[in-house]
Amino acid sequence: AYSVPNISGATGYSWALPSGAVIVEGENTRNITVDFLSNAISGDIVVRGINSCGTSHLSSKLRVNMDLLPNNALSISGYDKIRAGETGVTYSTAPITNATGYIWSLPPGASIVAGENTRTITVNFSEDAVSGDISVFGSNPAGNGEAYSKRISVCNSAPPPPVFIAGDSRICNGSSTILKILPIDGANYYWWTSDFGLSSTGGSTEWTATRYGTYSVQVGTACGVSVSSRYIGVDYPLTDIGEIEGPNTVCEGQSATFKINPVHAASGYLWESSTGSSNFKTTPEFTLDNITSTTEITVKAQNKCGFSTASSKTVYAATANPSMSFNNQKNIFRKGEMVSITVSGGNGGTEYYWSYPIFGNRTTYNNVLNFIPLESGTLYVYTDKDCVGATLEITIDDVAALNVNYTKTTTPKLGSTSLPSKENCLINYKFDDGLGRTMQNLAVGASPSGKDVIQIFDYEDDGKEWTRYMPFSIDNDGHGLETSKAIEKYNEFYENLFHEEVIYTAPIKYEKSPLGRILNIGSPGKDWQINGGSSVANSYSNNQYAEDRWTAVGNGLDESMIQRDGSYPARSIFITTTIDEDGKQTKIYKNTQGQIIKKVKGTKSTKYVYDDLGLLRCIIPPRAVGLIIDDLCYFYIYDKRQRLIGKRLPGAEPIYMAYDERDRLVLVQDGNLREKKQWIVNQYDEFNQPTLTGIYTDNEVVTRNRDEIEEDYIEDPLSIVESADFEEISRTYYNSYPSGIISDYPPLNLYNIEIESGLNYNDKIKGEVTYTETKIQGKEEWLTTVYYYDDEYKVIQVSADNRLNGKDIVHNKFDFLGKLEESKHEHSTKYGSHTISKRYLYDHAGRITNMEMNVDDKGWKQTENYIYNEQGQIITKNIHKNGANYLLDINLAYNIRGWIKNISSTDKDGKSLFDLELMYNKNSVNNSNRLYNGNISAIQWSSSLFGNLKSFDYSYDDLDRLINATYSGIDDEDYATSYSYDLNGNINSLTRQGMFADKSFGEIDQLTYIYNKNQLIGVNDNATDSRAKLTGFTEIGQQLPVDFSDPTTHEYRYDANGNMTEDHNKGIQLIDYNYQNLPTKIDLGSNNWLEYLYNIDGTKLQQTVFDDGSIYKT
Repeated sequence: AYSVPNISGATGYSWALPSGAVIVEGENTRNITVDFLSNAISGDIVVRGINSCGTSHLSSKLRVNMDLLPNNALSISGYDKIRAGETGVTYSTAPITNATGYIWSLPPGASIVAGENTRTITVNFSEDAVSGDISVFGSNPAGNGEAYSKRISVCNSAPPPPVFIAGDSRICNGSSTILKILPIDGANYYWWTSDFGLSSTGGSTEWTATRYGTYSVQVGTACGVSVSSRYIGVDYPLTDIGEIEGPNTVCEGQSATFKINPVHAASGYLWESSTGSSNFKTTPEFTLDNITSTTEITVKAQNKCGFSTASSKTVYAATANPSMSFNNQKNIFRKGEMVSITVSGGNGGTEYYWSYPIFGNRTTYNNVLNFIPLESGTLYVYTDKDCVGATLEITIDDVAALNVNYTKTTTPKLGSTSLPSKENCLINYKFDDGLGRTMQNLAVGASPSGKDVIQIFDYEDDGKEWTRYMPFSIDNDGHGLETSKAIEKYNEFYENLFHEEVIYTAPIKYEKSPLGRILNIGSPGKDWQINGGSSVANSYSNNQYAEDRWTAVGNGLDESMIQRDGSYPARSIFITTTIDEDGKQTKIYKNTQGQIIKKVKGTKSTKYVYDDLGLLRCIIPPRAVGLIIDDLCYFYIYDKRQRLIGKRLPGAEPIYMAYDERDRLVLVQDGNLREKKQWIVNQYDEFNQPTLTGIYTDNEVVTRNRDEIEEDYIEDPLSIVESADFEEISRTYYNSYPSGIISDYPPLNLYNIEIESGLNYNDKIKGEVTYTETKIQGKEEWLTTVYYYDDEYKVIQVSADNRLNGKDIVHNKFDFLGKLEESKHEHSTKYGSHTISKRYLYDHAGRITNMEMNVDDKGWKQTENYIYNEQGQIITKNIHKNGANYLLDINLAYNIRGWIKNISSTDKDGKSLFDLELMYNKNSVNNSNRLYNGNISAIQWSSSLFGNLKSFDYSYDDLDRLINATYSGIDDEDYATSYSYDLNGNINSLTRQGMFADKSFGEIDQLTYIYNKNQLIGVNDNATDSRAKLTGFTEIGQQLPVDFSDPTTHEYRYDANGNMTEDHNKGIQLIDYNYQNLPTKIDLGSNNWLEYLYNIDGTKLQQTVFDDGSIYKT
């Protein structure tokens, strides 16, 4: 049926239909009924309205698609004989063209359990199922195809049981056997052979078998088929068999095993002996026990056809009793050492048979064996009758064979209940001679390439070390070396590295006296030898003339506390003079009590003053030696228990300290605190662990001194710490974690470190800080930091507050030896969070080889890689791995003293970026300037920015202070610098050459430094070129004629602790400090300043920049 809405003005309707479709009802109306003939095709149905004026436009098209009837079903596959009650039976039909579904019908008692409406179904047959037809046809919306049927026979009785096949299992070749089964009514019999397939069908219950193989019979009835089988083996007559294998001779009373190769088609073996033993074996092997005399063994193979011919062997019983001994050797040998053995006794004759793991068996025609064993083992000796007469244990142990005392230390690198393998241990040997002196230290496999590292010690007859050796590596498999061999290998090692140095040891020369004091100490390298080189020389003497004697009196902290107290008479002071490799001299003067009273380096003297108890009371530096001045000396005072209670350093007011009865420092006051009447107070628990720190302000009595404060604190500590004038600034807690701490700062144990308690942390910590609370200076804010430990008291997590309303959590993972393997820093604030993870990789000896970093879990990147030479020195540092290459390679080279002599770097493409040479005793810049004491005589460098070499040549004064740096570079370039110093080491003058703004060169600085005692109060720049003001030191204002007594003329000013508070040359008007002497505010003038915020441990928490009174940056 089809219809169209009413068309306005239409008096009739004209329909157009696809081919093969006809209107059977409703012609010329808006509702029609259509029949589709068998030849109908797909097409459009359209309609138009009509009246007397004509025909309307056509309506929207309606597409009609024709479906074809399914083709006829042609087959059904599946069993046509079924036993009642059988389940899971599959039937299927071939695909039917045009079918969208499959309709099945089944015999009574059968039901579809899977595949309904598909072409493959699974059917269950009930116990009541009966025979009938199974059919199927295809269907689709157009109709159904014709069905196909198949007859199913349903059996309601049991299938026949398996039958027994009677008859022989084996026959001899050429004969036969008859196989039989019992008959079953109504059954068919199908005989099969394994090689010919179906051999017989029908009703026969017998079959004649003439070949070997498997024979089976099927017994079939309407209700099923049973199968039985039987194997028939065919034997062939046996002929010859092989020879008997086994020993020709055995020791008397021993047993022996004999065998032959298996014989094809044999069912067994008959073994017989001349002693009357007879055994039938199914295997070709036989053991004869207790052979006491010569015995003949025979064997024959057997099968259905009879026995084979016999094989025989004669076995001899022999006795022997040889013995072995070493030829003038012990039983412990070094690897590679020749071993000589002599055998004697026994009745074997002239031949001996030796057996050892390294060479198996060996025959000799005399009684001596010489060989080199490579491993420990047991040596056996036989006579020519093969009887074992003796064994000898041979031990290969290079360490024990040295015949010295040694201590072996094995440090496992991995946790284990048993000793780990050599590769997972750090093994060290210490070899001592009979007097207990160390001869060698050996670290097994400790070099970067896995070789042993050896340190040699060598002594004179009087026991003094006469030569010092550097460590070296050798491929020695963890064994020590005899001294002569060790020295030979040592020289070979360093000759390969520094062949131009010729001499690789450091000699020591002693005075020929009972004191045995060192006169000279050389170093490795030909330039540092005692004879013909630059070595350190010592000499010992006494004062030839009287020396002033100083002593301390009173308890002040100024020059009044010391005074001259006579003199030291001649020859009462012991003087040690040391001249270094560059000829620079240092003298140390000691009194008869062993106290240093004076040091003279070059021409500069420093004196030390003691009281009558031997306590150091004053240090007089070189500048104050001629005139004792308060602000140039160091003063110390002590209480009656010899505890330091006051000290005064140059340029600062005294610092006072006080202690409790348990000698714990409880009060400290410096000059700045004293101006504020404040003290730093420390409180302790019963285990002497600091628990509380604070600042006490004593506002009641301005004049109260240190002794009174100390007395108050000792008598009643709580009177101070509980006072309203006491401000807590830090608290420290130990041994436990309150529940609030655990909940607010949870232990995460990120790396799943095993803790004995089963918790994420060690909750039985003793003596360690568990958490702290610190106050932000100048604020009422407190920051908490919590520490969690593992069972070995290593910190595995630190959880701390930060000032941005977040936390910083650091997780640590350690290896078995305690080295840090991995860490993760989680930083969270009110603005967001970030994580930085680091991994550390080490080589077999614990040297770090790689560091990797992972930022915000975006993947691991190798940031550093280290390569070492055989001496353990870093020779390459690679920076940031990018693919297969590194962005930057830094290469280092060293001289024989271990001083860096070259630094070079290349980029990822191998292009040289920078090359620096540091010179000491070899100076290619200025050959006449060679230094041997470690000072750098010159440097020379080049970079990818310029092609030519640039250099500085350095010179030093007698105190090793740099005084000149002479520059050499391109054309008229000049960056030379010169310095001068006062007696205390302060810079007196500085002159620098440099580049002006117009790219020309000249003197940019000629500075003179002015000091008030030991404090810098002014710098004058005397450079005459006006261009120097733009590139050199900037001096604000005019040069000042300094009045030492008038601070207003000083460019630099200081507080009571010696901190600089004003720097006029930098425009700094005022610097404020906290009690830790850290700057809290720097006033730059013009309403510009900087502020800094710290916590109690001095960590900077915040920097704020103020520009014109407003916060510019924080």
